[in-house]
Amino acid sequence: MLLRQPNVQWLTQRLSGVVITLICPFLIYKILNLKSFDHESVCHWIASPWTTAVLALALTSLIYHSYLGLKVIIEDYIFHYGRRRQVLKTLQLIAFVLVGLSLYFLVEIARIH
Repeated sequence: MLLRQPNVQWLTQRLSGVVITLICPFLIYKILNLKSFDHESVCHWIASPWTTAVLALALTSLIYHSYLGLKVIIEDYIFHYGRRRQVLKTLQLIAFVLVGLSLYFLVEIARIH
């Protein structure tokens, strides 16, 4: 697997951090400038194609960045190979499910509004 090389993992962690650093201030600014924070207004804002795309990128980057950080911690502190492999596979599954659910619900909100 490509991410087993430490320099590739380091680079992807830095790139996801840069994406998060660039997108999150924009999202915070947009959220604070909403006219109302009621359910309908927020759903209407999320339903905008531009906002949906930016939120999808932000959520995917945040989950991936978290996955990479936790992966390093697990690799450093779980010494038993079998247990480490099991925990890493579980972490990978959780990250995959979180990304899938996040994107699914974003698309659903955009679709119904």
